[in-house]
Amino acid sequence: RKVVYSFQKEESNAMASEATLEEAPPPAATSSTLEPPPPMSFEVASSLTKAGLFEKAIEGWQELLEAAVKEDEMATEAGILYLKYGDALLRKAEESGELFDQEDDDVVVAFEVLEVARLIFEREKNESSSSSLADVMARLGDLQKLNGNFGEAIKDYERCLALRMDLDVSDRRVADAHWCLAVAHEYARAAADSTSESKGEALAHYKACAASLAKRAESLAEDDPERKDLESILTELEETIDASQDNAKGLQALQVTKQESTTVTGFGNKQQKKENDQPSPVVTTLQPKRKAPPPALPPTDEEPPKKKK
Repeated sequence: RKVVYSFQKEESNAMASEATLEEAPPPAATSSTLEPPPPMSFEVASSLTKAGLFEKAIEGWQELLEAAVKEDEMATEAGILYLKYGDALLRKAEESGELFDQEDDDVVVAFEVLEVARLIFEREKNESSSSSLADVMARLGDLQKLNGNFGEAIKDYERCLALRMDLDVSDRRVADAHWCLAVAHEYARAAADSTSESKGEALAHYKACAASLAKRAESLAEDDPERKDLESILTELEETIDASQDNAKGLQALQVTKQESTTVTGFGNKQQKKENDQPSPVVTTLQPKRKAPPPALPPTDEEPPKKKK
């Protein structure tokens, strides 16, 4: 009996000890156990943008920009911050998938800061500013495309490509500019119900994009992961080119038919079509709300783009 009692007592004490451990609160955090967030820097904000943490990235770029423009809103060193801030705003808008309010949205702020960046880089006359200006024009083109302003998007993309023509043809930034122009011409053709001319422009840029990517792939080792990615992209791009060529042939035949019917009947002229009869592509524009006001911006001559209906 004494042995049994002793065993039961020890078991009871052990259970009590375990209950005490389970109920004990965790040790209070001390200053030595808490790691403060890293101070905001260009590298930290870039990492946040790359990771897709756009809210934090926007706050980071805004903080850096406010510090940079205290003395001069058009300071040379602020140009890249205006660009990165506008890029992060636009990335968040592109990702959100919701229609935005034209009167109060991140896209309008993105346009304003990108326009300031454009003015700063246009003022500077060096290789670095030309490269950054090309990036600005690419993002302004993306913004115009989001708003359905395909003609303006084409103009911005064309300037971007012109600024990148000094780069080697295998540079992926050259391929990117050709791709953006091809897509913008596709949208413009659909929106305006134009003939094979716009389709021809799109096809030419698709081919130029493929040539640039192929050149890039050739410069890489066989086992390079980027080469494998490029080969996959090129396969899809060739399919797009084939489909675009077939579509262009169909459009040419359709154009001849329209001209003949117009000559005989007096109808079919596309200028006589009503606006609401013209097809328009589906373009999604987005608006996440801002949590904090952006820094004050210097005035520009440009107005925010109006969303086409």
